[in-house]
Amino acid sequence: MPTWTIASVEEDPETKLHDWRVYEVQQADRAGRSRHFVGSVGRDYDGQCSSVIVHFDPATRRGLSELGRIYQLIGRGAGIGSNASYVWNTRKRKAGASTVVDVTPEIKELLSGRGIDAKTVR
Repeated sequence: MPTWTIASVEEDPETKLHDWRVYEVQQADRAGRSRHFVGSVGRDYDGQCSSVIVHFDPATRRGLSELGRIYQLIGRGAGIGSNASYVWNTRKRKAGASTVVDVTPEIKELLSGRGIDAKTVR
């Protein structure tokens, strides 16, 4: 299955993610660990993953990626579909990502209002 380049941030500054998860990885080209949104977008449930998350506001369920795109988390974050999984696995391989941790439960705690009182998630 091929992957393709998504529209630029200027053309599509906001993305609504359905069936989402948040993963933390160690990328080969970075000193620290990074977090990424992964989920489905559009009517066809195409897979998409974000660049590094630089800011997340649980009150609005919106996060800002390193490249400037805003991701809106829709729904409960129950899991990701096969298209999103494929895109994420391709991205991990290309980035030389290792030590992948699913931090979705932590994000869900923040969204519930019972979690850490922090606006920035890295």
